[in-house]
Order: sequence, then C-alpha cells, then structure tokens
Amino acid sequence: MTLSKPSAAKKPVKCYFSASEKSKIDQVAAAENKSISSYIRETVLYSRQKKGKTVYIDAVEAACRSYSGIPRIHMEAIVSAVIVSIHDSTQPAD
Repeated sequence: MTLSKPSAAKKPVKCYFSASEKSKIDQVAAAENKSISSYIRETVLYSRQKKGKTVYIDAVEAACRSYSGIPRIHMEAIVSAVIVSIHDSTQPAD
C-alpha cells in the first residue's frame, strides 16, 4: 500500500466510519494497492456510476456491437434481465 503525502494544495477532511466500514475500505484499498486517502479520493471524485436510461442504452449498444445476428429486440430483453439481476443482487436481503 502506498501512502499519500500531504501537500500544500490538499486540505484535510475528517470522516467517521464504523469499524466494519473502515475494515472494508482498508481491504479494498490494499487490494488495489492504494492508500486509503487515494482510494477514497478516487472513489468519490472519479467513480461516478451511470444511472437510469444511460446504463441501459450503453449496455444494449455494447451488446449489439459484440454479438451480431441477434435481433436488437431480443438483445434489449437480455440486457434488461441482466441489469435487473445485478440490481437485485446488490440490494439488502429482507
């Protein structure tokens, strides 16, 4: 893991995490060989997830480019099913 060095251009920000959240951040940062500061900074500032129709449209376009011969209407149904499945798998269990 690399350490970020404070610089005159960077200002400190204090954040509070639960023990389990901190543990998860430590694990992910270490797995990516980043300092905790770098991991949080990059995640917050540069890792914006696409939302809404953009996700669907981009996924359909990518699938259509990758697999020729499948009618677009069928590809749309497949992509939709995959997006729903991924979404459902990321939701907390009831």
